[in-house]
Amino acid sequence: MTREHIHLSTEAVWLSETTWLVKDRFAFSSGRVLERKMFAELIASDRIHVTADDMPLGADILLYESGFRFTPYYVLVCHRGRVYRLRCADECWVDAAGFVHDTIKMYFWGIPVATMRLGPIDRNASNRVAG
Repeated sequence: MTREHIHLSTEAVWLSETTWLVKDRFAFSSGRVLERKMFAELIASDRIHVTADDMPLGADILLYESGFRFTPYYVLVCHRGRVYRLRCADECWVDAAGFVHDTIKMYFWGIPVATMRLGPIDRNASNRVAG
């Protein structure tokens, strides 16, 4: 599989004090665009549960001072007209400058098939006012 650059944009739409909708948009250097919606619910001070159409059974996000990680989850991906279920290990960390780095390792029947690295992601980009 070829290496591609990815531009990620994300938006949170608050539905209540503990529940929100996450809108992600992945724009790949090949021109392909993937848009997805994920529902998130804060279930403890250090845990968020997320679900999405392409994420059967969802996952929990475990929050740490230096980042967060997802419990292992499945994601449905379309490749060459077929849908595959991949098992994912997803870990994010925050560097000293406050940027987020995300590594997602994907497996098909236990065989590594892809690694997606995102970052550095500016957590405050959407809060800036253009001047």
